[in-house]
Amino acid sequence: SGEAPLPFGAPMAPGERAKKIKSTTGRVMEPLCVAPSGVSTVDEDPLKTIESFKNFEHDPVTAFSKSRPSCYPSDAVAPPLRAPTVLHEGDAYLRATLAREENLDNILGSSSTKYTAGEAVTAKSASERLNFMLLSIVMKRREEESQFFLNTQFLALDFIHPIFVHRLVEYNQAMPECGFDIHCLETGSCFAASKLMYTIDYLGGYCIPEVVNAWWVQERSEEGDWKSWQYAIMGVIFLLFVKLSVVVCIGSCSDYKAFPTWVRNDDFRGCICLRKSATAGKGLETAPDQMETLDAPPPTLGAPAPAASASTPTPAPTTAPAPATARPPPTAAAATATAAPARAEDEEF
Repeated sequence: SGEAPLPFGAPMAPGERAKKIKSTTGRVMEPLCVAPSGVSTVDEDPLKTIESFKNFEHDPVTAFSKSRPSCYPSDAVAPPLRAPTVLHEGDAYLRATLAREENLDNILGSSSTKYTAGEAVTAKSASERLNFMLLSIVMKRREEESQFFLNTQFLALDFIHPIFVHRLVEYNQAMPECGFDIHCLETGSCFAASKLMYTIDYLGGYCIPEVVNAWWVQERSEEGDWKSWQYAIMGVIFLLFVKLSVVVCIGSCSDYKAFPTWVRNDDFRGCICLRKSATAGKGLETAPDQMETLDAPPPTLGAPAPAASASTPTPAPTTAPAPATARPPPTAAAATATAAPARAEDEEF
């Protein structure tokens, strides 16, 4: 309309727009107006920013009346807290001034980090310090005197930590106030976590003991350093992996079975590794002929052949003609000599 640089025209008090605009439906939507606190809370000093933010959060309506944004008429009465059409925004960040940027450039130089003692100095260091003070001073509890940080509908921070999001979400979900734990290292780096534990359906929650939550936060802060029991577990897993690799390699590349077989007879009792060809088609048990060979006494070279038993009948000789290529029957010494290599092969097996 030319009166104000706003898409909905000049700002009007709630209800005045519906009187001036004729609508066929009889309903006119009022535009919302966001009222930031940056004018009164943002400063280049973290301590001053915290103090100004606390004063603003105690009474956002009074601060809004003193410094109104351009989207709300200056002559209209300020609406009460959490009433349309004003949304209050709490700004808690540092003002970027030329002197502050020059000071940071002198410290960092051409590098993005500067190590002096403890944590490195970066462009986020001042904002992180402000966030820590805001969390530990202003947002520590949702009860009694410290619940005023929930008076605004928005919070504007630099390099926000997830704990701030948890605090606001838990409040808007009407979860119980459990608080949070902070664990700071010697270097100056701090870790925080809420003590609220959600149920399985995420429809409710309960407070976990402070000892458990503090231990969990401390473990999170030391994730980069392994403990002795973690090294022990990794060592056991590595040894099991090596053993499994050896078993698989033997089972696929060797002529022997990967797993030993239990053998029990009169002369031997224990586990042996059998050849795959010797036990093919016979399951996990040892071949009977091999066990009998192990049980029999070794033959002696040159020993006479055992005499036939008297009770054993001797078959009658036949008069069939022998073939032209027939060989003479071996003597007892020759039979013993031919049996020796077979026994030697069994012993090698």
